[in-house]
Amino acid sequence: VKLNRLGWIALVGTQIVGAFVVFFGADFVAKYYFGAAFEGISIYLKAFALLPVVIAVATVFAQWRLLALGEGAALSRIYMVAGPVHIVYAIIATSYWGWGGLLASVYLTEIMITLAMY
Repeated sequence: VKLNRLGWIALVGTQIVGAFVVFFGADFVAKYYFGAAFEGISIYLKAFALLPVVIAVATVFAQWRLLALGEGAALSRIYMVAGPVHIVYAIIATSYWGWGGLLASVYLTEIMITLAMY
């Protein structure tokens, strides 16, 4: 319980702050780190900014809890199903909608994994 509470505060809290920094700093990073020719990549940085928060929630919410309860087999099953399923619809989504399809498929997979772990 203490580890779970600490995880929410430390890991998820850090990722939320990081997501804000990445989202609101994306234009600056694109312009000054990558150069003027790559200013357009800021939209990708903004689009993926929330993904680490979703992954942090999955980590704290389920992995730490499932592993602590000795449910490593359930965790393995979740990943063994999610991986191949993701590959199938990621290929389809990316071929139809490009980077937007890839973005949607990654978010969908991570959210489904988090819900399955819950």
